[in-house]
Amino acid sequence: MLIANDPSLFSGCRSHRKDLHVVVQGLVSLDLLIRQGNKVLLTKPSDEEGAADDVIRTYYIPLTQDRHCYFYAQKGDFSEIILSCGQDKMQFAASLPEGLFPSTVSEEEARLAQILSYPGLKEHFINHGWATEFGTGPYIMSPVLFQNIYKGALGEVAGKFILEKELGLILQEIEDPEKFESFDFVTDGDVFFDFKHWKWNMQVEESPMRAKVLKKLDAVGGKKAFIVNLFSDGVSRPSCSNDGRLIEVPGILLPTGQLDQPALDYIRRFLL
Repeated sequence: MLIANDPSLFSGCRSHRKDLHVVVQGLVSLDLLIRQGNKVLLTKPSDEEGAADDVIRTYYIPLTQDRHCYFYAQKGDFSEIILSCGQDKMQFAASLPEGLFPSTVSEEEARLAQILSYPGLKEHFINHGWATEFGTGPYIMSPVLFQNIYKGALGEVAGKFILEKELGLILQEIEDPEKFESFDFVTDGDVFFDFKHWKWNMQVEESPMRAKVLKKLDAVGGKKAFIVNLFSDGVSRPSCSNDGRLIEVPGILLPTGQLDQPALDYIRRFLL
Protein backbone atom coordinates (compact mmCIF):
# COMPACT_ATOMS: atom_id res chain seq x y z
CA MET A 1 0.00 0.00 0.00
CA LEU A 2 1.15 3.54 -0.67
CA ILE A 3 1.18 5.96 2.23
CA ALA A 4 -0.28 9.44 1.79
CA ASN A 5 2.60 11.29 3.47
CA ASP A 6 5.24 10.13 0.97
CA PRO A 7 5.05 12.66 -1.90
CA SER A 8 7.63 10.81 -3.99
CA LEU A 9 5.06 8.10 -4.56
CA PHE A 10 2.64 10.54 -6.09
CA SER A 11 5.27 12.24 -8.23
CA GLY A 12 6.31 8.84 -9.55
CA CYS A 13 2.71 8.11 -10.40
CA ARG A 14 2.46 11.50 -12.09
CA SER A 15 5.46 11.13 -14.33
CA HIS A 16 5.56 7.43 -15.16
CA ARG A 17 2.21 5.69 -14.67
CA LYS A 18 -0.55 7.77 -16.21
CA ASP A 19 -3.15 5.02 -15.80
CA LEU A 20 -2.18 3.99 -12.29
CA HIS A 21 -4.58 3.88 -9.34
CA VAL A 22 -2.87 4.81 -6.13
CA VAL A 23 -4.48 3.13 -3.14
CA VAL A 24 -3.86 5.08 0.05
CA GLN A 25 -4.29 3.60 3.51
CA GLY A 26 -3.26 4.75 6.95
CA LEU A 27 -3.75 8.46 6.36
CA VAL A 28 -1.56 10.60 8.62
CA SER A 29 -3.14 12.49 11.48
CA LEU A 30 -4.55 15.92 10.68
CA ASP A 31 -4.38 17.11 14.29
CA LEU A 32 -1.60 19.58 13.51
CA LEU A 33 -3.61 21.33 10.82
CA ILE A 34 -6.75 21.35 12.96
CA ARG A 35 -4.85 22.88 15.88
CA GLN A 36 -3.44 25.56 13.58
CA GLY A 37 -6.99 26.38 12.54
CA ASN A 38 -8.85 25.07 9.52
CA LYS A 39 -8.99 28.57 8.02
CA VAL A 40 -5.28 28.24 7.13
CA LEU A 41 -6.43 26.07 4.22
CA LEU A 42 -8.53 28.95 2.88
CA THR A 43 -5.29 30.76 2.05
CA LYS A 44 -3.74 27.82 0.17
CA PRO A 45 -6.14 25.42 -1.53
CA SER A 46 -3.25 24.87 -3.93
CA ASP A 47 0.41 25.80 -3.81
CA GLU A 48 3.31 26.34 -6.20
CA GLU A 49 6.24 25.80 -3.85
CA GLY A 50 5.34 22.51 -2.26
CA ALA A 51 8.83 21.09 -2.40
CA ALA A 52 10.04 23.73 0.05
CA ASP A 53 7.22 23.33 2.57
CA ASP A 54 6.95 20.26 4.81
CA VAL A 55 3.20 20.72 5.41
CA ILE A 56 2.46 21.04 1.69
CA ARG A 57 4.60 18.03 0.83
CA THR A 58 2.92 15.98 3.54
CA TYR A 59 -0.74 16.83 3.04
CA TYR A 60 -1.02 17.98 -0.59
CA ILE A 61 -0.87 16.04 -3.85
CA PRO A 62 1.19 17.02 -6.90
CA LEU A 63 -0.53 17.38 -10.27
CA THR A 64 0.80 17.59 -13.78
CA GLN A 65 0.92 21.11 -15.26
CA ASP A 66 -2.04 20.53 -17.56
CA ARG A 67 -4.41 19.55 -14.72
CA HIS A 68 -6.30 21.64 -12.19
CA CYS A 69 -8.19 18.82 -10.45
CA TYR A 70 -8.09 15.10 -9.77
CA PHE A 71 -10.53 12.31 -8.96
CA TYR A 72 -10.71 9.90 -6.07
CA ALA A 73 -12.92 7.26 -4.51
CA GLN A 74 -13.19 6.42 -0.83
CA LYS A 75 -14.22 3.59 1.42
CA GLY A 76 -15.95 4.52 4.64
CA ASP A 77 -14.78 7.71 6.29
CA PHE A 78 -11.55 7.84 4.26
CA SER A 79 -10.27 4.55 5.69
CA GLU A 80 -9.08 3.80 2.17
CA ILE A 81 -8.72 6.11 -0.82
CA ILE A 82 -8.09 5.38 -4.49
CA LEU A 83 -6.58 8.22 -6.48
CA SER A 84 -6.77 8.63 -10.23
CA CYS A 85 -3.54 9.62 -11.92
CA GLY A 86 -4.02 10.97 -15.42
CA GLN A 87 -7.45 9.50 -16.11
CA ASP A 88 -10.61 11.41 -16.93
CA LYS A 89 -13.63 10.88 -14.70
CA MET A 90 -15.37 8.33 -16.93
CA GLN A 91 -12.24 6.20 -17.27
CA PHE A 92 -11.67 6.33 -13.53
CA ALA A 93 -15.28 5.42 -12.74
CA ALA A 94 -15.16 2.43 -15.08
CA SER A 95 -12.06 1.07 -13.36
CA LEU A 96 -13.31 1.30 -9.77
CA PRO A 97 -14.37 -1.72 -7.72
CA GLU A 98 -18.10 -2.27 -7.48
CA GLY A 99 -19.79 0.04 -5.01
CA LEU A 100 -17.25 2.86 -5.28
CA PHE A 101 -17.93 6.12 -7.11
CA PRO A 102 -15.65 8.94 -8.25
CA SER A 103 -15.44 12.27 -6.44
CA THR A 104 -13.51 15.38 -7.43
CA VAL A 105 -11.10 17.77 -5.76
CA SER A 106 -11.38 21.09 -7.58
CA GLU A 107 -12.42 24.71 -7.32
CA GLU A 108 -15.65 23.86 -9.12
CA GLU A 109 -16.49 21.07 -6.69
CA ALA A 110 -15.99 23.50 -3.79
CA ARG A 111 -18.42 25.89 -5.56
CA LEU A 112 -16.07 28.70 -4.68
CA ALA A 113 -17.18 31.06 -7.46
CA GLN A 114 -20.85 30.63 -6.49
CA ILE A 115 -20.06 31.31 -2.84
CA LEU A 116 -18.09 34.44 -3.67
CA SER A 117 -20.90 35.77 -5.85
CA TYR A 118 -22.77 36.74 -2.67
CA PRO A 119 -22.38 40.54 -2.36
CA GLY A 120 -19.39 41.55 -0.28
CA LEU A 121 -18.11 38.04 0.36
CA LYS A 122 -15.29 38.13 -2.18
CA GLU A 123 -14.00 41.37 -0.65
CA HIS A 124 -14.27 39.71 2.78
CA PHE A 125 -12.05 36.87 1.55
CA ILE A 126 -9.53 39.29 0.06
CA ASN A 127 -9.36 41.30 3.28
CA HIS A 128 -8.57 38.14 5.25
CA GLY A 129 -6.01 36.87 2.75
CA TRP A 130 -8.12 33.88 1.73
CA ALA A 131 -7.85 32.57 -1.81
CA THR A 132 -10.61 33.56 -4.23
CA GLU A 133 -9.51 30.89 -6.72
CA PHE A 134 -7.42 27.74 -6.61
CA GLY A 135 -4.82 29.02 -9.06
CA THR A 136 -2.51 26.83 -11.11
CA GLY A 137 -0.13 25.57 -8.44
CA PRO A 138 0.95 21.96 -9.01
CA TYR A 139 0.17 20.99 -5.41
CA ILE A 140 -3.47 20.64 -4.40
CA MET A 141 -5.18 19.46 -1.21
CA SER A 142 -5.58 15.77 -0.45
CA PRO A 143 -9.14 14.40 -0.41
CA VAL A 144 -9.35 14.47 3.40
CA LEU A 145 -8.21 18.08 3.61
CA PHE A 146 -10.57 19.12 0.84
CA GLN A 147 -13.69 17.31 1.97
CA ASN A 148 -13.43 17.36 5.75
CA ILE A 149 -11.54 20.59 6.47
CA TYR A 150 -11.44 23.02 3.53
CA LYS A 151 -15.12 22.71 2.61
CA GLY A 152 -16.01 22.90 6.28
CA ALA A 153 -14.05 26.13 6.62
CA LEU A 154 -15.83 27.55 3.56
CA GLY A 155 -19.17 26.72 5.13
CA GLU A 156 -18.20 28.41 8.38
CA VAL A 157 -16.90 31.70 7.04
CA ALA A 158 -19.52 32.07 4.30
CA GLY A 159 -22.41 31.03 6.51
CA LYS A 160 -21.35 33.40 9.28
CA PHE A 161 -20.94 36.30 6.86
CA ILE A 162 -24.34 35.75 5.23
CA LEU A 163 -26.35 35.31 8.44
CA GLU A 164 -24.71 38.27 10.15
CA LYS A 165 -25.48 40.46 7.15
CA GLU A 166 -29.00 39.19 6.46
CA LEU A 167 -30.26 38.66 10.02
CA GLY A 168 -28.17 41.12 12.00
CA LEU A 169 -26.70 38.37 14.17
CA ILE A 170 -23.42 38.57 16.03
CA LEU A 171 -21.91 35.10 15.86
CA GLN A 172 -19.01 34.64 18.23
CA GLU A 173 -16.20 32.09 18.05
CA ILE A 174 -16.46 29.55 20.83
CA GLU A 175 -13.45 29.91 23.14
CA ASP A 176 -14.31 27.26 25.71
CA PRO A 177 -12.28 24.15 24.78
CA GLU A 178 -15.08 21.98 26.17
CA LYS A 179 -17.51 23.45 23.65
CA PHE A 180 -15.68 24.52 20.49
CA GLU A 181 -15.53 21.03 19.02
CA SER A 182 -19.32 20.71 19.24
CA PHE A 183 -20.43 23.81 17.32
CA ASP A 184 -18.92 26.61 15.23
CA PHE A 185 -20.43 29.73 16.80
CA VAL A 186 -22.65 30.94 19.62
CA THR A 187 -24.91 33.97 19.89
CA ASP A 188 -26.95 35.57 22.69
CA GLY A 189 -29.15 33.27 24.74
CA ASP A 190 -26.89 30.19 24.43
CA VAL A 191 -27.99 29.63 20.83
CA PHE A 192 -25.41 27.63 18.88
CA PHE A 193 -24.74 27.46 15.14
CA ASP A 194 -22.98 24.77 13.14
CA PHE A 195 -22.39 25.40 9.44
CA LYS A 196 -22.00 22.71 6.80
CA HIS A 197 -20.97 22.59 3.16
CA TRP A 198 -22.67 19.34 2.24
CA LYS A 199 -24.61 17.89 -0.60
CA TRP A 200 -27.78 17.77 1.47
CA ASN A 201 -29.20 14.29 1.81
CA MET A 202 -29.78 14.01 5.53
CA GLN A 203 -32.81 12.05 6.68
CA VAL A 204 -34.66 14.19 9.17
CA GLU A 205 -36.96 11.68 10.91
CA GLU A 206 -35.28 9.77 13.73
CA SER A 207 -31.87 10.65 12.35
CA PRO A 208 -28.94 9.40 14.43
CA MET A 209 -27.25 12.67 13.58
CA ARG A 210 -30.13 14.62 15.10
CA ALA A 211 -29.82 12.64 18.36
CA LYS A 212 -26.09 13.26 18.37
CA VAL A 213 -26.52 17.02 17.93
CA LEU A 214 -29.10 17.20 20.72
CA LYS A 215 -26.74 15.30 22.99
CA LYS A 216 -23.99 17.82 22.23
CA LEU A 217 -26.40 20.69 22.83
CA ASP A 218 -27.23 19.29 26.26
CA ALA A 219 -23.54 18.87 27.03
CA VAL A 220 -22.77 22.56 26.36
CA GLY A 221 -25.88 23.81 28.15
CA GLY A 222 -27.37 25.27 24.99
CA LYS A 223 -30.98 26.26 24.46
CA LYS A 224 -31.10 25.87 20.67
CA ALA A 225 -28.87 24.65 17.87
CA PHE A 226 -29.05 25.60 14.21
CA ILE A 227 -27.47 23.22 11.70
CA VAL A 228 -27.16 25.34 8.58
CA ASN A 229 -25.98 23.94 5.28
CA LEU A 230 -24.59 26.36 2.71
CA PHE A 231 -26.24 25.16 -0.52
CA SER A 232 -29.77 23.86 -0.80
CA ASP A 233 -30.63 21.10 -3.23
CA GLY A 234 -33.67 23.15 -4.23
CA VAL A 235 -36.05 20.50 -2.89
CA SER A 236 -35.44 19.91 0.83
CA ARG A 237 -37.07 22.24 3.33
CA PRO A 238 -36.03 23.43 6.80
CA SER A 239 -37.32 21.52 9.80
CA CYS A 240 -37.13 21.49 13.58
CA SER A 241 -37.33 18.95 16.37
CA ASN A 242 -40.57 18.56 18.26
CA ASP A 243 -39.28 20.61 21.18
CA GLY A 244 -38.00 23.37 18.89
CA ARG A 245 -34.41 23.04 20.13
CA LEU A 246 -32.81 21.74 16.93
CA ILE A 247 -33.36 23.58 13.67
CA GLU A 248 -32.02 22.05 10.44
CA VAL A 249 -31.67 24.25 7.38
CA PRO A 250 -30.69 22.38 4.19
CA GLY A 251 -29.39 25.53 2.49
CA ILE A 252 -29.29 29.32 2.66
CA LEU A 253 -28.11 29.57 -0.95
CA LEU A 254 -29.98 28.10 -3.90
CA PRO A 255 -28.05 25.95 -6.41
CA THR A 256 -27.72 29.11 -8.54
CA GLY A 257 -25.90 30.91 -5.72
CA GLN A 258 -28.85 33.22 -4.99
CA LEU A 259 -30.23 33.61 -1.46
CA ASP A 260 -32.89 31.17 -0.32
CA GLN A 261 -35.11 33.78 1.30
CA PRO A 262 -37.67 31.33 2.79
CA ALA A 263 -34.80 29.53 4.55
CA LEU A 264 -33.59 32.81 6.05
CA ASP A 265 -37.14 33.63 7.16
CA TYR A 266 -37.33 30.22 8.82
CA ILE A 267 -34.15 30.88 10.81
CA ARG A 268 -35.43 34.31 11.80
CA ARG A 269 -38.66 32.77 13.07
CA PHE A 270 -36.83 30.54 15.54
CA LEU A 271 -34.59 33.35 16.76
CA LEU A 272 -37.55 35.37 18.03
